[in-house]
Amino acid sequence: MKYIKTLIGTFVTLALFATVASAAPSTNLVATTTDNLGPWTLAVSGQGNTALNNSSTYKSSDVGAEFQIGYNTVVILPAEIGIRQGIGYSDSTGATWNFSTKVFTDLRVIKLGNLEADAGVNVGNTYGNQVGDWTGAPEVIGRLYLKKDVDLFGRVEYPFDLTKGTSQDSLTYTIGLRVRF
Repeated sequence: MKYIKTLIGTFVTLALFATVASAAPSTNLVATTTDNLGPWTLAVSGQGNTALNNSSTYKSSDVGAEFQIGYNTVVILPAEIGIRQGIGYSDSTGATWNFSTKVFTDLRVIKLGNLEADAGVNVGNTYGNQVGDWTGAPEVIGRLYLKKDVDLFGRVEYPFDLTKGTSQDSLTYTIGLRVRF
């Protein structure tokens, strides 16, 4: 439990650091993107969830869609910060609709030609016709650039229930299209 709290604290600190640093453009730590593209991104994606280790709490089929708006900047590494709004359906206890609002920070780790690998964190609230809960998740993103300003991406998250302080013992996977302007 101590390690989970430490891990969650680290990810939340990273998200807050990136948010605060990008809001203070007068510091040397933050710079705008250096290419000719605009710093804003829009993404639309679909997502699903898979329970791990036969977790009885999260045994379900979950599907959803997500809309994301982000801002590209440089915080030590090139980064994107932003907000995601999602809608989902679950059949774990009957028909359950849920919504989520999350803030995120993703750092570019590797870029090789048209391929890119990002790592980051998100924190947010899930709500709807169920009891709402706060979640945080480390995430890994793979991108394939179709054009200079358009990419297909796949993202995998391992969410933690911040309300209970436990892992949700599941993976959330997302596939989508992102446009930069």
